[in-house]
Amino acid sequence: MKSMIAGIVAIVLPLMAFAQDSLNILEIDSLRARTPAYPILVKEETVIQRSFLEYENKVLDYVVSVGDPEGIHYAVNTFNGSLIKAWRGAFLDGSLMWVWKARGIALAVPTGTVVKLGNEKAFCIGENALSSWGDSLLSTDHYVFRGYQVDKKNRPVFLYEIGGIQVRDRIVPTASQGLTRSLILKGPIPKDFYHRIISGINIIKISKNVYEADKTFKIIVPANSKMSISQQGNKQVLLIQLTGDLQYDLSW
Repeated sequence: MKSMIAGIVAIVLPLMAFAQDSLNILEIDSLRARTPAYPILVKEETVIQRSFLEYENKVLDYVVSVGDPEGIHYAVNTFNGSLIKAWRGAFLDGSLMWVWKARGIALAVPTGTVVKLGNEKAFCIGENALSSWGDSLLSTDHYVFRGYQVDKKNRPVFLYEIGGIQVRDRIVPTASQGLTRSLILKGPIPKDFYHRIISGINIIKISKNVYEADKTFKIIVPANSKMSISQQGNKQVLLIQLTGDLQYDLSW
């Protein structure tokens, strides 16, 4: 029986620790140039690939990349629930994963046109939530990744538990070649529960429920959403206060 039957929870087990000192991030392109390509193809069914992934010169250990037959792909850092990259075109090059794995270089590399959405954690609870955003988790975040389920098209629904709140996270392509992210919440929701949508150098509000990041992304949120733009070092993060289920669109 196929392991991708809808409704079956596929728990993502921790990957072996990555020896970050064994790889200079700047060498990635050089290694790929002298290695035969091993494309991970997406055909009629969504492909889910666990791997290490590079993000801003850091190697992330717990990434799930999702290749969709509609040609819009994305990657989630399950360590902190963040939607980190999205791209169009081809899915992944697995040459570094398989050819150079013995050297500890188990990186998957997106092969389409990639955009970055931030690696800061996706959820935060507490009175300091508006100022405590980074890629690391605090003990007060109470974040646990519970795996994922898949639907009939093998599209995953990521499962998190955050301070007793159960979160179902579904990300799917839109007709406009973007992404729709839906969060379904179950459990008592505190008043200071926030979700990070995106991060960038400059985020502005361009209409009642539309925001723009770095003149590249447009984010459409529900009307009357409680939004905040928080400065975190040299970046800004776009936050929304969670009071119930949420759905928003990302386009670029």
